[in-house]
Amino acid sequence: MSTDLAFPDGDSHPEDGDAILPAHCRGLPIRSAPKPPVSLLVCDLDGTLLGDDRRLSAEIRAAVAELRDKGILVSLATGRFFQSARQFASELDLDIPIVCANGAQVRCPITGAYLHRLTLPAEICRTVLRKMASERCQPFLFAGDRALTDRDSVFRRRYAASLRVPIEVRDLDEFLTAREEVDILLFYVPDGLEEVARTIEGDFSERVYVTTSAGYFVECLHPAAGKGSGVIALMKMLGIPAQQVAAVGDGPNDLEMLRVVHKAVLLGNAPPWLKKTGFTTTQRGGPAGFLEAMALLGLRVKS
Repeated sequence: MSTDLAFPDGDSHPEDGDAILPAHCRGLPIRSAPKPPVSLLVCDLDGTLLGDDRRLSAEIRAAVAELRDKGILVSLATGRFFQSARQFASELDLDIPIVCANGAQVRCPITGAYLHRLTLPAEICRTVLRKMASERCQPFLFAGDRALTDRDSVFRRRYAASLRVPIEVRDLDEFLTAREEVDILLFYVPDGLEEVARTIEGDFSERVYVTTSAGYFVECLHPAAGKGSGVIALMKMLGIPAQQVAAVGDGPNDLEMLRVVHKAVLLGNAPPWLKKTGFTTTQRGGPAGFLEAMALLGLRVKS
């Protein structure tokens, strides 16, 4: 599958990608022969590069280093917000822009500079929060480099440990009253995930993009956001056509990303319905599935 590099509607339409990149990312060399089958590989984090322990194994770090040694650019496309995602980018020594916040942001992992950003109006977030107040779910807000929720809980502490960043506890309505925009409104939904997602989509379909992840998160973003639009922005910045890009992921929020690149591999831990979408799928899931995907893409790494 492939796509042209037109930007979706939104508030970030850079014309000259090289001009907006940080200095260390500009003028990336065109790869000379022998040319690898892929110039850019975009990887999901949770369930793909990260195992159940939410850590990067030595094997995954070595595999990514090998890909980069072969002249392949490697980036991330994750639902995690930037302050969490950049820690993994640092561990992998990635220095090109990464897609985070489910495509609402593309940022430089070194400087933190915003290169592409799509935000959700604070008033819409307040309206969604009021709508969902009676539901058995816990809201989280991601605004810039801050993460917030409305109450302490066992899950808040677990989630903060997984993100490796603090999550503030405060009145979200009060916080939103003083702001114009946020990056993500997320709900932790221990039961009835799809029902909650449908409820929000039904009432806010034209104003909010809704996706799910991890089996218990419902995420609300700018209507033009999504990993697909984030990856398109990344390709535009780097001047790399979709025909030279591959992506690997395992979840519903990866679907659009897999659709906008030429070579896409879905991991074996994907939900059953996602495996019916026609993408090449690995036998294994998680980090082992990622290594299998590299072989399927012709980017075989050392065992």
